[in-house]
Amino acid sequence: MAAHSSPEGFLPAHRCQFVDVPMTWQEAIRLSVQPLVDDQIVDLSYVDAIFASLREHGPYIDLGFGFAVPHAQQQGNVTRSGLAFLRTNVPVLLMNDPNHKIEAFIALAAPDSDSHIELISTLADLLTDEASRSELKNSHSGTHIASLFANRSK
Repeated sequence: MAAHSSPEGFLPAHRCQFVDVPMTWQEAIRLSVQPLVDDQIVDLSYVDAIFASLREHGPYIDLGFGFAVPHAQQQGNVTRSGLAFLRTNVPVLLMNDPNHKIEAFIALAAPDSDSHIELISTLADLLTDEASRSELKNSHSGTHIASLFANRSK
């Protein structure tokens, strides 16, 4: 858990993406998880697990306020905890449902339930703060996004 005490261990700037083009919800989830794949935090089967879980449970990843947290139960496809951030300037309709307009995807990976609770707690702290939500939706800087998360993970 020591890796979470620094910005680079929690959500480094290179895992923050900003997209201006329309995309499907499936494309957005794949793109949001890709930095975790690139950093060998998850393998590609993790994306399939997210889609399977959405088919089974519906849009459980929609946290409201235009934020979604793509994640699935660890099935041997997560090596360590990590987050990745994707902000879309064109809202994405999660599961093609107009009641689930998403502007920011925060992909979450955790190797165990304790790590999962730690990450969810940090996200809840950040996303229940209106000023932080506004900063996440309006920033164009990966460094700034990473610093918002780093300040909450201490």
